[in-house]
Amino acid sequence: MANAGKRGASAAKRTRKVAGTTAEFFRRLGWRRSIGGLLILFAFGVGFYLAQVYADISELIEERHAALTSAIYSAPLEVMPGDEVGPLHLVDRLGNLSYSRVENVAHPGEYSMLPGSMTLFVREFSIGSRGYPATLVHLAFNGDRVASIADSFGAQRDRIAIEPEVIGRLLPDSPAERAEVTLEDVPPYVINGLLATEDRYFYYHFGFNPIRIVEAAIVDLHSHRLSQGASTLTQQLARTFIDHHTRSFHRKVRELAIALVLEMRLTKKEILERYINDVPMGEYEGSPIYGLPLAAHYFFNKDLRVVSPAEAATLIGMIQAPTLDDPRRHPDAARVRRDTVLALMRHAGAITEPQYAQAVAQPVVAIPAPGLRRARYFTDYVITQIKKIPAAAGNLQGLKVYTTLDPELEEVARQSIVDNLARLEKSHARLRRNAVDRRLESSLVSIDPRTGGIVAMVGGRDYASSQFNRAAEAERQPGSAFKPIVYLTALDPELNPLHETVTLASLLPDRPMTFGGWTPVNYERTYQGQVTVAAALAESLNVPTA
Repeated sequence: MANAGKRGASAAKRTRKVAGTTAEFFRRLGWRRSIGGLLILFAFGVGFYLAQVYADISELIEERHAALTSAIYSAPLEVMPGDEVGPLHLVDRLGNLSYSRVENVAHPGEYSMLPGSMTLFVREFSIGSRGYPATLVHLAFNGDRVASIADSFGAQRDRIAIEPEVIGRLLPDSPAERAEVTLEDVPPYVINGLLATEDRYFYYHFGFNPIRIVEAAIVDLHSHRLSQGASTLTQQLARTFIDHHTRSFHRKVRELAIALVLEMRLTKKEILERYINDVPMGEYEGSPIYGLPLAAHYFFNKDLRVVSPAEAATLIGMIQAPTLDDPRRHPDAARVRRDTVLALMRHAGAITEPQYAQAVAQPVVAIPAPGLRRARYFTDYVITQIKKIPAAAGNLQGLKVYTTLDPELEEVARQSIVDNLARLEKSHARLRRNAVDRRLESSLVSIDPRTGGIVAMVGGRDYASSQFNRAAEAERQPGSAFKPIVYLTALDPELNPLHETVTLASLLPDRPMTFGGWTPVNYERTYQGQVTVAAALAESLNVPTA
């Protein structure tokens, strides 16, 4: 104990000696030099931190770009003279691709309708290495069919291809749907209204506004909590790079650091462009909506380039609180917020007085959402197949996959499964289940007989409840689904194991027979004596197939 006491006393003396030496050092150095040294150390620390953040954010920017360029596409829609208009769902497809209906077509992504005709400006797109230029075409209709297709010079065309839809993404963290614009595509009143509402001094600060920060800090001190926002557009964009959005001092510091890095890494034009395309705009049926272009599509079914000042103000007003100011859920709150934004737009000169008066008088009207076109079961199936390719495994960034899926048929298939299961459950009480994991299930695959391409695949009644793809992953006896393979083999002269040639007109016995101890029977236990190959396959008879 005595030794321990001596060691403790010695340690205390050493501590006092070090403290005295440190204090003596700073006294000799002088308080000005001490502060200068501390500032230099602080500057080094901040510089090191910013350098680390710069590297992280640069990598995230590249990953985000790669994620958005990695996509799974549907088949393009091909329209030919003689096609029935109804099955094409042409107007629906144009709506889901955010084509705008206008009176005079002048830009790609627009169309106009007249009785018996349509003028369509197809956007430029590519499938693999094959490019399709932007094309202005005129379609004439004869009743319910396409009569002719002509280009802008009047020359007849045998077909027109409309760009495929994005039905899924290859990387898990990227949004299922995306709509990108450049500043040149956006009306000036949208840009000026956004700046007037969210960041008047956007072009004059370096990522943050010190005056707004001080004002917000004073309010927060009085309220004793972090409640006041003082974020610039750059800081709001910075938040999209942060996983946790809880209010804390540490998050604010990181948000500020990321904003500074974005100002160094991107130009003001690029920041504003990224903000317009990336700003969170709420969600639709559990799926997030990112960017004003996609929000314009879901709330007004319009391209952002053609939204009215009133619609633009509604979208800009939603940025602050997307859920509370959702025009579908809370039209009254959305209108109050919209009118506030319109007043700011008028004050900033983004719109004229007559435009303001006209916009304020309009009701807030949001059209029914067109629905997400994601084909989730099929997307999972495609990703599984892609990962089996050695060259693509582990490197999905920037990869584009073009498929044979028809989005319209996919939706028809999905709805048919839902309706059929509901009909069965209504007709047969014993099939109803309360537990989600015990409900009646179904699946459907539709294949183009000319090419073998999958045009629709639905693996269950509800992807949100079960991601198990019963069409591609369920293991079961093939049953009668295997019969076409049997007949195809018999009809192929090179594969047929029989001595005689088999055609669709060939006769097969249809009577009780035994094959090596196996006695198959027809499902209804009736027999016709003899049937043709075509009839046996059409009626799915077991004995002739055996």
